[in-house]
Amino acid sequence: MKIALIGATGFIGSKILSEAADRGHVVTAICRHPQNILKHQNVQAVFADVMDTPAIERLLSGQAAIIHSYSPPYDMKLRAHVNDYVAGLTAAGRSQMEALALYEPPDRAAHAADVHARIEAQTAATQSIIRAAKAAGVKRILAVGGAGTLLIGGVRNMDRPGFPVAYEGGAKSTAVVKELLHEHKDLEWTVLCPSMLILPGRRTGNFRLGLNDLLTAADGSSHISVEDFAAAFVDELETPKHVRRRFTVGY
Repeated sequence: MKIALIGATGFIGSKILSEAADRGHVVTAICRHPQNILKHQNVQAVFADVMDTPAIERLLSGQAAIIHSYSPPYDMKLRAHVNDYVAGLTAAGRSQMEALALYEPPDRAAHAADVHARIEAQTAATQSIIRAAKAAGVKRILAVGGAGTLLIGGVRNMDRPGFPVAYEGGAKSTAVVKELLHEHKDLEWTVLCPSMLILPGRRTGNFRLGLNDLLTAADGSSHISVEDFAAAFVDELETPKHVRRRFTVGY
């Protein structure tokens, strides 16, 4: 299958790229740094700015599907502070989720500005992708979602007390993707949301799928390796079972 992947050098996008190429799909990998793209016989790395709708349209022409894995830039100083804080607590014996739950931004104004900027960037990028897809005549869009919009007891995860403030920018900006796709009845869209934690690990092929509720394991944790997330994502690409809806994956 010929597919275009937008955001091909990202944490999740790069794993989807590898999974799709290894399964024999021909991927046009669209990003701002094509020199960082996986070298593979089934991958063509192409430079484009996601906000340049005409350029994106040209690259989408003739594709069977589009993978939207664009993630907006974040405040590097704030991210470094989060990483240092979490590393310190995990070294002292806390779990990663415990550390994230305890984190508070040192500069609330800077944090709020970062969240707003990421929402604005994701909105503009997703709108650009949708316009380009329609102009190119491609109806199928598969997008990376977030765990923040999944439900726990009927309440959105990101609206619950204790949701990590460090995840706020990612959760709120990623929520925009499904909201915008849902407005377009002529598109065959799908959004796959990870579990609460998505981390580097192994491709086991042994995972569960769900719909709107956050998946948790028997020990109460909610996690998925990025490799298994990519496997579930490409499974959906090859055999569509969640057209015009969201679903999730976890252990």
